[in-house]
Parts: sequence; structure tokens; C-alpha cells
Amino acid sequence: MNDNYSSINEFESSKDRFESLDLEFIHKEINHNKDNLKLKILYNNKIQAKNYVGIVNLPSGKTIEIKPKVKWKSIIKILCYINNFKSDDFDETNFEEGNYFMDLIGFLFLNYLDNIRNKGFIKKYVKKEENINFLRGKILFQKHLVSNINNKKIYCSYHDLSLDNFENQVLLNALKIILFNVKNEDLFFKLKNYENSFELNGISYVNVKKNLSFFRINNIINRLNQHYESALKLSQLIINNSFINDFSYGNSLASGILFDMNKIFESFLEIIIKEILSDYEVIGQKSCKALINPSVNIKPDIIILKEDCPKFIIDAKYKILNSTPSNADFYQMLAYSGHYDTDVMLIYPFVQNLKTKEFDILEKNHKIFIETIDLNKSIGEIKEELKEKLLTKNKLFAFNLLLSSSEQEEY
Repeated sequence: MNDNYSSINEFESSKDRFESLDLEFIHKEINHNKDNLKLKILYNNKIQAKNYVGIVNLPSGKTIEIKPKVKWKSIIKILCYINNFKSDDFDETNFEEGNYFMDLIGFLFLNYLDNIRNKGFIKKYVKKEENINFLRGKILFQKHLVSNINNKKIYCSYHDLSLDNFENQVLLNALKIILFNVKNEDLFFKLKNYENSFELNGISYVNVKKNLSFFRINNIINRLNQHYESALKLSQLIINNSFINDFSYGNSLASGILFDMNKIFESFLEIIIKEILSDYEVIGQKSCKALINPSVNIKPDIIILKEDCPKFIIDAKYKILNSTPSNADFYQMLAYSGHYDTDVMLIYPFVQNLKTKEFDILEKNHKIFIETIDLNKSIGEIKEELKEKLLTKNKLFAFNLLLSSSEQEEY
């Protein structure tokens, strides 16, 4: 990598110092939400990564890659899993360790575009108004009289089959973001060919980010565009987590894509637990009544219920656990256990040589369990590992799963 590239591991500080131009951009644009800093600016003009991973292209031309503690390949597969788009049909050779993050995203996106091309890009009827040499559709008489006093053209309104529709506009948006961030030359030229083809076929580049934030891709998938589903879901993920702005800080276009690992970890655990405990109601991020006045609500990451009765509470903590949880984490678990009258579990990403622990809550017949999950394992292995931990810690889960298995065998 060249001098314009800087790599930082999440939760660690940079080795490089940054220009005031770049620090101002980080402060005003990346950290615009002061309650949720993505990059911490240190006193010595260095920066510290938080719980966000991805790529940032700064106004000075410098690129920062914020790497997760786990493998990029594992992050890609988890993103595919929680967003329910295919990850089993891309070339595994592109996912070697050490590969640049946006190249991995780019290879996956290219695979989806190839699949769509093989099945055909969607055309839809769109309304057009043009001043043309022949009659097509209906005449717009008012515009015709204004525009055609001295010529023989006809101002018409008609519908035409076109590639310039919402689905293809979403793909073009994501494509431009990826092109701005990839480094692999062969990948860049293949994606660039798609961009050129889109633009030559009249697909407009419009800002679809606002529209994407208001609905789920599942709501627009039908039998005609079903082959777009994975590509659109990946596009939505890229667009909603990216930023591209033409700032007055300099001539360079600042851009990037950052993923909140806290949210990814929480969503991942919630989905897996729902699959493991299918006979239970598993609810994520539900606020309960305030415990103190003025109002301060508590909101566990995952509540497991049976017939509306809480049976277990799980909180996902995407942070580095050295030996034992912080006092703040313990107090939070005590609040959950006291309010819901049940055992609680803290789950952290896997840390080498860290043994799982459990703590008794004094004067209560409940426990706080501390567990870790190795995110570098396959999805199937993680599911089995978490299933074993849940069954070991809660005998009711084990009994119900055994009962469910017996009923299925009898059937």
C-alpha cells in the first residue's frame, strides 16, 4: 500500500497523523452525531477506531481502512446472512485473507450483476414527453403550440419500454459507490463496463438513498424482478451505510462506507436465536416500562418469552472483553434480571483463552452468564455452538427442544 493508505484495527489508534483538513471532515461529517462517534480524534492528530469498520476516503486523498478483529470474509458472510441475500454462489478464491474490504464487496456485487445479465435486465414502461418528428401516443396541444410555431415537430406524450427504472437506478447507485472504493484493477474494469453499459442504455443516476430508507426490498420483489433480489439487498446495504459528499474542504471527493458492528452483532445473534428457539417468541430491542423517575427505560437486546412470560434475557456486547465485564455491564444485567425475574446472558465476540463464566445474583435465584462466540466459524458452526450454550444454561430450552424433537419423530 502507498503513503495515502492507512490501516487501523477497530478499537485501536492510528499510527499516522492526519491533516487538519481531514480531521475537520471527520469531526463535521463522519461524527455529526455526537452521541455516536464513528472515529475518535485524539490530541496528537491521530484517530482511534470505534465499533465501525469499513473504508473512509478523506478530502486530502488519503484512504483509511478500519479492519475488524475478525476476518473480513466472516463479516461479509454475516452481512449476507442477516440481510438474507445469497453468499453461497460467489468465488471463494476472491475471499483470501488480506484482501481489501471493498474489493470483497465488489466481487460479490459483480457476481450478482453477472447473474442478472444472464437472466435479463428489467425493462418497464415509463412515461415520456418529447418534441419529435412523428406522432406517438397523444399530442400535448399546449406544449405543441408553444414549441412548434416554425417547425413540423409534434409534442407528444407516450409510454415506452425502458431500462431506466427504480431497480436499475438502485444498482447504478451502488455500482458508483463501489467503483469509487475498489482497488483491484481487474474488478474495477469489469464493474466499469457495467456502469458504461447502464449509462449508454439511458439509466439515470438519481439519489435513491432517501427512498431506500423508507421500505424493505422485499416489498418490491415480484416474479418479474425476483432475480434482482440479492443484488438489490446488497445495494441497499451499501447505499444506506455510505456517504459521498462534494465538500468545500478541497478538490477531492470525500466518501466511504462504514458498518456499525454493534448493530450487526446484535442482529446476527437475534436471527440465529430465533432459528434455534423456534418454539419461543424472540424479541429484539424492546423497551420496558421505566424503572425510575424521571423516565429512564431499559431495552434488552434479546428477550426470550414463552406464552408472554420472559424466560431468558440476552445482551450482545460487541467489545473487547479482557477478563470480566465492566461494572456498567453488570449493573445493566442486574436491572434486566430484576425487572424480568429471570437469568441473563452477556455474549461477546470470541476472545482467545477466555473461559466462560457465571455469577450468582445474591438474594435472587438467578445467574449472570458470560459467553463468547467465535465469529470466524461458519454460520452452521456458530449456530451449533450457541445452541449448546443456551441449552446448557437453561434446562427449560433443552426440555422443550427435546419434546419438540420427539413430537416430530412421532409424526
